[in-house]
Amino acid sequence: MKKVWMFVLALLVFFGLSGPVEAKKNKVKPRKAKTEMPADVVPVPEPSSALLLLSGLLGAAGWRRRAKKI
Repeated sequence: MKKVWMFVLALLVFFGLSGPVEAKKNKVKPRKAKTEMPADVVPVPEPSSALLLLSGLLGAAGWRRRAKKI
């Protein structure tokens, strides 16, 4: 149970330190959307920082658990 609380605390600290993302006014100019996209080009979304943090924490927890069994 202690590990769960530490994980939740780590997430809260991470999101607290990252802060809100604010766009500057009149700095972003809209582009015209492309109507046609080639079939071989598929847009891939980038993973968010939260997903990367979560995967890193889960990976570290798995290695620690595996090391204790050996």
